[in-house]
Amino acid sequence: MTAPAGHAGSATSLDQAAYAELVGTTRALMTDVGLADVDAATMTEAARLLEQASALLSTRQRERCYRPHRDLPRGRIAVGHQATMDVYNPQSVPVEITYGEGSVSATLVAGALLEGPPESVHGGISAWLMDMLLGAVVRGEGCRAVTGTLTMRYLARTPLDQELNLGAELVKHDGRKLTVRGWIDHDGRRCVEATGLFIEVAG
Repeated sequence: MTAPAGHAGSATSLDQAAYAELVGTTRALMTDVGLADVDAATMTEAARLLEQASALLSTRQRERCYRPHRDLPRGRIAVGHQATMDVYNPQSVPVEITYGEGSVSATLVAGALLEGPPESVHGGISAWLMDMLLGAVVRGEGCRAVTGTLTMRYLARTPLDQELNLGAELVKHDGRKLTVRGWIDHDGRRCVEATGLFIEVAG
């Protein structure tokens, strides 16, 4: 393996479309592996092919997953702007967010790899989604901030393989502190609620 190609996001020559295709294919592969019900010989053959792919991709690497923060506009984000979060991390769940006035919204279908209780989204995944969405509200306000606290309430089962409606809105902006609340709904029923306190940082 050669030396890493600089720090995260430093590869200016990266073909984003090709990289997004690679990551999307990897996500699909992860699901295929997780749901595989084939014979041992087929599993062994697939493992060898994956080893070959890994060897090919490890010839040149960066230190961190690519996160193109520059894709979002600077300052307050306009109402109606859309951005897909975590496109380039195969372990994450890409979520297309639409910005409103002090708010964001999104829809998501959670697949089999996100299961916790039977047929339900894992509570930790719900917390991750809420942290991401609440943070997007803060970013929409033109602020750079970190999560101080995240409080979760699990109100009902959040089902897999069905459309979920996610939302978040700014509650209060007091100095460096921003309070944001969010939710996950399914078919008109509130499954999850979250409240986050974010602390604005310099830079």
